[in-house]
This record gives sequence, structure tokens and C-alpha cells, in this order.
Amino acid sequence: MTPGEENQEREHSLFHPSVYEEILKAWNRPQGGETASPALQDIAALVDLAFRLSVRKEEDLEITTSLAFVPLPKRVELLGDSDLDVLEYRPGTPADAEDVAKLALSCAPSESTLLISEDTSRSGYVLWGHVLSSGLQSRFDEVPVGIYRFASVRPNVFTVSITGPATLLITSGNMVLGQIVDWAFHEAVPSPLEFNAMGRHIIDRVLRGNPLLAKYKTRFWHEYRDALALLIEQIRARVSGATVIIVPQDLLKACSKDYRARQSASCNLRLLDLIGMRLAESSPEEPLARITGGLGFGQQVSRRLAFLSQLAAIDGALITTTALDPVAVGAKLHADIRVIGSVVEGENSAGGGGQTFPLERYGTRHSSAAAFVAAHSPAFGFVFSHDGPVRAFIMGENGALLCWPDCRLSAFR
Repeated sequence: MTPGEENQEREHSLFHPSVYEEILKAWNRPQGGETASPALQDIAALVDLAFRLSVRKEEDLEITTSLAFVPLPKRVELLGDSDLDVLEYRPGTPADAEDVAKLALSCAPSESTLLISEDTSRSGYVLWGHVLSSGLQSRFDEVPVGIYRFASVRPNVFTVSITGPATLLITSGNMVLGQIVDWAFHEAVPSPLEFNAMGRHIIDRVLRGNPLLAKYKTRFWHEYRDALALLIEQIRARVSGATVIIVPQDLLKACSKDYRARQSASCNLRLLDLIGMRLAESSPEEPLARITGGLGFGQQVSRRLAFLSQLAAIDGALITTTALDPVAVGAKLHADIRVIGSVVEGENSAGGGGQTFPLERYGTRHSSAAAFVAAHSPAFGFVFSHDGPVRAFIMGENGALLCWPDCRLSAFR
């Protein structure tokens, strides 16, 4: 882009061109969208429109809505998809803040998404409909989608949701790419629980030999991963500081010398049994079973995880088995910190990781959890900080302690 073109771009855009370029880079990363990349001018148009809507009111109400940019070929595809509930406006309305604001009040982000494309003359943009679509959800709390061809998933296209005044969430369908706050784009941190991050260590060294993993493979891992993610979010909602240590059953006796529990616990929450029943009932040949079985068992998983999160609120560490059955609550960890060697950041799906993690900068909660995990590999743990981040620890195969600096589902760089 020449200096003259850059100045012209700035005159017509709300943000510096680098903001739109950073969004496009996030889209093109491995965790980005599977469809073709949106053009920079289309990213700019949708982001600018969403921002203008976010700082105005309609009928004295703040606007919260989701806008999706649909390329013209994709528009034809969506309209021809009998599995989607698309409300088409004819002839549509110009995609400017004044006109879109009136329709935005009828479109809650949790229920539907407004659809915007270039007009056929390619001289501007038009809002031509909206699609029934669910937002970001827990797999354990929501009615399964796609049953008997009744889908409610967001189209996998470039989407901008208004989450507050001057605050935008950027997604590829339901996959979070980042957010815009204070005029800057903050890319989403890849989840450490994905397979090519901490997930690989949990599968290969903690869950190996589990009969459900052997039978259902990736499907079981996704259930277990999402159970961990939901537990993390539930604990975050309850407390500002906590520690959770997850220990394989065969290590429980050996590791008991390195903690003193306020209360010992023995409770079979049957979480893995419920996940197994969910998987058994979720046969694609029996879609109705996904309602009766999947949702019912999922709600029981969610309730038991909520109970577990309450135990984490007790001062000290919550220690569980890999089946997430509580073993000790309010535990004081006292493994020898000298067992900790090098501490490095774990790998992630964006290709990061490997740099030294400065454990010495953090307090006793972090060092005691790190020492316990290092002494009793392949146990792993999560430390919930007062300042927000949730840090994860597990020993790597090469003898270094791996740390993922933030496991929050909505964490941003």
C-alpha cells in the first residue's frame, strides 16, 4: 500500500489499517476459518459498522448483535441449505449504521446473526437477512443441534459480535479469533487444552489405558477436554484464587506424603460414567437419543462439575483423580520445590511455546503446585490467580516442567 492509498484508507476507516491486517492474520492461522479468507475491505466494512452500532443506542437501548459477512457465492449456498433457518429480506437494506440499528434490536447474539454481503453491483454492502444460530455454549448444558436437520450453528464465516460499548468479539462462526478493545485488536490465546498443546500430554500420559478413550477415541477426549474447560470456568466464576491438582489413581498413595488435607474426601461423582453414557447414546443413527440421553447426561455432568467447583473455593488445593473424583479439599501442598528444574511455556496450536516461564515471579500458590506436579508426574494442575489468569502445569517428556500461562476460555493477548 502506497502512502497515498494508506491515507485514503484511513479517511474511510475507523481503525488503523494494521488492525484489519492483524484480524486477517488471526483468521489465517491454523485455528482460523476453513472457508476462504475475507478481503481486507470486507473486514474493515464489517468491523467499522459493528463499532458504530456499539456506541449508539436505539430506542434508548444499547445495541448488542452479531454481524456476519457472507461472500456472494456463500449467500447462494446458505439460502439453498434446507438445514438452516434463514430469514431473507427482499430487497434488503443498505448496511449502514442508521438502517442496521433498527433491525439489530430484533437480533440477540445468542439467538441469531444478521447476514451482510456486497450488493450485486459491488458498490456497497446490503443487509439481506438473518439466520437462527446459537452463540458460544457448553456442550453439557445445551440441547444438541443438528437433530432431524434442525441446525442452529453459526455459519463458518467472518463474524463480529458487539459485547459492549466499543467492544467487539471477532469470530469465525463460533471460533473466537480475538476482540477489539481500546481501538486495538487482541488475538485470542489458543486453548492449552487442545490436542496439539497440553491435551497431547494428558491423552498420552494421563488417560492412556482408559477404556472410554480406547473405545471412543477423539469423541471421548472432546468430552473430557470440555469437562475440564467447564470446571475451569465454573471455578473462575466462584473464586479469585484456587488450586486444582489432578492425580492418576495409581499415584494417589505415593503423593499423599506431599500434602496435608483440611478434609479428606471420598466421593464417586461418576463423571466418566456419565460421559460414557452420553457417548453411547449419541449414535448418529439414533438422533432422538441425542436429546433424551445427551442432554440429560450432559446436565448431570454440568451439575457435578458445579459441585466440584464449590470444593475448590475452600482455602487450599482441591485434589482429584483423573476421573475428577475429589480426594482432598483445602490441602496444603508441601512437595520439595528443589524438584523443579527448568520451567518453559508449553506448545500451542499457533506454534508458540518453548520460552522460559518465570515461575520465581509468582507466589507460593504457584510454586507449591509446580513442585507437586513435578514430583508426581504425570499429575497436572491449574492455578487460579487473583489477577485473572489460570495457569496450567504438567511435566514434559524431556524433564522440563511445562506451563501454559492462561487457560481461560476467553483469554486474549
